Amino acid sequence: RPVVGPRPVGEPSHTRPAPIQFPILSSDEIQGVMEEHTVNLAVNIHSFSECRPSAINWWLTLLERSRVQYLMIVPNPPELQTNDGVDFSGIIEQHGYRLMAREPKYGDPVLQEYGVNPSNYYLFERRGQLPR
Repeated sequence: RPVVGPRPVGEPSHTRPAPIQFPILSSDEIQGVMEEHTVNLAVNIHSFSECRPSAINWWLTLLERSRVQYLMIVPNPPELQTNDGVDFSGIIEQHGYRLMAREPKYGDPVLQEYGVNPSNYYLFERRGQLPR
């Protein structure tokens, strides 16, 4: 089921490159896809902050079983917390991921403190048995 985004208003169709197509999968379909393909990097931008810890655990269990080596997370708040203030860093660690890098959204410390929606970019690496 390819999904294609709409053409921006006012942009002639002949000047826009071909759209990128990607499937939208349900949670029961994603497990099969992860078993069929090697995935090295999983990216989560703002989603974990909106999830219950049990849902975060479900996703990380899937990544662990699929031997995904790297995980990048951008939470809504600067720390690894849900919007309700629940710290989910322990769940990440329980699945064998260790922090490799943490970079602020804004390079300028003043902007990081007072800018719009300051956050941090986190990169984790999975430790332990990885090769399939």
